[in-house]
Amino acid sequence: MLITHDMKKSIVCWIIAVLAVLIYSLPMYFLTDWNLSNIFAIPGVLYLGYVGLRAVTRCGIFDVFAYQFANWLSSWKRGIPKKYEDAYQYKVEISEKRHDNKMVWLPWIVVGSLCLTLCIIFAFFPGL
Repeated sequence: MLITHDMKKSIVCWIIAVLAVLIYSLPMYFLTDWNLSNIFAIPGVLYLGYVGLRAVTRCGIFDVFAYQFANWLSSWKRGIPKKYEDAYQYKVEISEKRHDNKMVWLPWIVVGSLCLTLCIIFAFFPGL
């Protein structure tokens, strides 16, 4: 079986998503007096918030700001022409790049939802 580039990205994201929660939650549980509900709330909200902001960004909501920032940076460099003629050309090129590079969102949604579910369970049953 041949592992594609997208599958490699997905595997790496799964490993990072799971390991980050473990690396964060185990020291917090053993070295602080936080309860498990608070410990699992933070990575759950961060993961789901990350996916939400990435989805909004990939829709093109902030393309005008990114275009202006790219033009502002190119205005400081002498002798280098502007990379994009107008905002429409920038939007077309960025949408092509977004289409070629798919976003890996499943690991972040699954692990974030699991963390928030554990947060709710430990909030109602703190003795588990």
